[in-house]
Amino acid sequence: RVCRPVRTGVGPHRNAELNITLPIYLKTWLGTMICGAMTGSAITAETLFLESFGKQFLAAGANINALHRIVVEAGITLNKLPNASPVVMETSVCECTLAESYKHIVLGSTIPCVIAGFIITIMATVGIIF
Repeated sequence: RVCRPVRTGVGPHRNAELNITLPIYLKTWLGTMICGAMTGSAITAETLFLESFGKQFLAAGANINALHRIVVEAGITLNKLPNASPVVMETSVCECTLAESYKHIVLGSTIPCVIAGFIITIMATVGIIF
């Protein structure tokens, strides 16, 4: 039995992501949010996205500072879905149901992160990088 190294990315889907005709920073924002939604973890979303696409996006001309800011903001945007362990913990600590907590999660956390992430993505796309 041979142990093979784990390959990052998801095969043909990884190439499909690279060929989408959107600005690099918008691809970064959307891709990291999708990773966060799938994994329920911001750090896993950030790691998964950067290991899968980081080198290609940098080679395509992305600014490393902008890429980092967008990935960090996008990672915390959709990691609050029911599959995320912090949501389960918060609802048990606050003694409320998942349904009761969602209006607070969406209004207090998800919407501000979407707005902030969109703003920094647009800023980076038009060249405002600090």
